[in-house]
Amino acid sequence: MTKRCWITQDEAKSIGVKVREPEKGRNKYRINLSGEMQDELNKVRHSGVYEYCKERGINFSSIKEYWDKTKEYSVKVRPDIISYDDISKGIIAEMDMHSPSYPEIKRVKSKDAHLLVVDHADVHVGKLAMSFESGEDYNSQIAVKRVMEGVQGILDKSSGFSIDKIVLVIGNDILHIYTPKRTTTSGTPQDTDGMCYSNFLIA
Repeated sequence: MTKRCWITQDEAKSIGVKVREPEKGRNKYRINLSGEMQDELNKVRHSGVYEYCKERGINFSSIKEYWDKTKEYSVKVRPDIISYDDISKGIIAEMDMHSPSYPEIKRVKSKDAHLLVVDHADVHVGKLAMSFESGEDYNSQIAVKRVMEGVQGILDKSSGFSIDKIVLVIGNDILHIYTPKRTTTSGTPQDTDGMCYSNFLIA
C-alpha cells in the first residue's frame, strides 16, 4: 500500500528514488512510497537490526519493535512507518462506531409577541481600580465595553423570538459617584476615573 512518508536525501539515494530539495528549514521532504519501497527504507533506517536478522535467518519484516540500548540510553523502536493519516483514520473509524444517530429536530419559530428586558446593572461608570492593588483593572472605558458586549449577547440570544417591545432599565448603580466631590449619595469618598459630569454623559 502506498504511503506518504518523510525522507532525507541520503535515504532517497539509498533506496533509489528521486531525490528532491527539502523546504527551507527542513532536512526531510514528503514522498509517496510503495509497500516495497517502505520495506527498503526500513532496512536503511534500521540497518543494524536488518543485518542482525539477515545473519540469523530472521525475517526482518516480522520485527514489529525492538530495544536499542547503549550506555547512554535505552529506546523502544518500531520499524513500521506509521503516518498521521493512519492514526487519524483509525481514531475516526473507531469514533464512528460509537457515534449515536439522532432524529432531526424540527423547531417552529414562535410568532407570539415578546417583551425584551435589558437591565445592565452595577456598571459603576467612573469606578477606578488598578490591577496591582485589586487584581484587575477597571475604568469608564472598560465599563462601557463590558456593557456593549453584554447587551449584544442579550440581543443575540433573543434573536429567535419575535420582540414586540423592549424595556431598557437605566439605574442600579450605572454611575459610581453622584456628587462633584467624588462621593456616593451617602457621602462615602470613592476612587474615580474622570469627573462626575463626564461620567454622567458616558453613562
